[in-house]
Amino acid sequence: MQSTQKCVSRFEDAYKKRLDAYNEQDAAAVAALFTQDAVLVNATGFGDALTSGQEAIKKRYEVDLASGFVVSGRIVQVYPVGSDVCANSEFTVQRHQILHGVTIYVREADEWKI
Repeated sequence: MQSTQKCVSRFEDAYKKRLDAYNEQDAAAVAALFTQDAVLVNATGFGDALTSGQEAIKKRYEVDLASGFVVSGRIVQVYPVGSDVCANSEFTVQRHQILHGVTIYVREADEWKI
């Protein structure tokens, strides 16, 4: 059985990969962090509020990334949901707009996926 700290570390790596891919404007890399059947619910006012499936999420991020926004973030709270992890996060867009998000991470093979 893996230690809790090792699981948290892997989760934090997945979180950082998402921010890095977004800021590198790499929609394919962001989408690859999601499961094939993932659902993205977004209430920021950019694009559709609901996007389903990895390919549709990639297209959604292509539109979002065209804005050129730079995003930073931090994990506010993490807690287990069965064998998955729920993370509450705070994102700062363009150094002034603060958004909050909830992400469910699931294990797929040896990785955390959204």
